[in-house]
Amino acid sequence: MKEELTEEEKEVIDSLNYEETRDELERVVSALQTGGLSLEESVHAWEKGEYLARRAEGMLEKVKEKIEEVQKEQQAAGQSAGTQLNLGGAGQS
Repeated sequence: MKEELTEEEKEVIDSLNYEETRDELERVVSALQTGGLSLEESVHAWEKGEYLARRAEGMLEKVKEKIEEVQKEQQAAGQSAGTQLNLGGAGQS
């Protein structure tokens, strides 16, 4: 019974970019909704869908973290903008 994903299947999924991952997840969901799969195929498709969803979620989380990091850097730069340090130090004319 082929329920769990093989390492090869996981490697293929792990090599996909976000859009490809999302598209593949849509195909899996569509196949499950359409029906016509055997129980074994349905379970395998479900496992693949779960793996794809976790992968896409992880990719989005990484992007979110990067955005938050850049925003913090921009806020820190904005808070120090216009200080004497940024203008070449105190007492300089």
